[in-house]
Amino acid sequence: MNMEILDIKKELAGNSYPGRGIVIGKSADGVHAVIAYFIMGRSVNSRNRVFVEQGDGIRTQAFDPAKLSDPSLVIYAPVRVLANKTIVTNGDQTDTIFMYLKEGKSFKKALKTRKFEPDAPNYTPRISGLVKQKDGDFTYKLSTRRRASSLTTRRSTASAISSTPTSATARRASRPLRASRSR
Repeated sequence: MNMEILDIKKELAGNSYPGRGIVIGKSADGVHAVIAYFIMGRSVNSRNRVFVEQGDGIRTQAFDPAKLSDPSLVIYAPVRVLANKTIVTNGDQTDTIFMYLKEGKSFKKALKTRKFEPDAPNYTPRISGLVKQKDGDFTYKLSTRRRASSLTTRRSTASAISSTPTSATARRASRPLRASRSR
């Protein structure tokens, strides 16, 4: 697979609307797993949310509940932790993955029960990541569910991610996973 090293700071700074995104990698010193999730919103409903901690992860909630018009695609848990596994997604599929893993089922089987988001005309892809820590290291899986394609899953070990002390970096495959730009 052809890989290109990208500077995530430059990639985001050069994009006026990066939408939602997931970054999985190692800290600059190579000691810790790093998981980042970011969101932007185009609509008033999408911009009216903040992150709050919950018992096993992070949830979005309305900044001003009076302005929340439709919670279905903007209020969800983007991050949940189950034992040594951290789930990070751009939608409510986090809960589906969490329940499947809790029942001993697979990440892939959980994702096969879901489709892209029903937000016509955008049909936002569902982006999902799973980080599993073991013996001081970690592996991860990334997946997208898109309207025009079937389930796409990328799997790697942490060594496939590069990080330097001076800048965060990411690797882009020749067929990159793209974050949604619909909100």
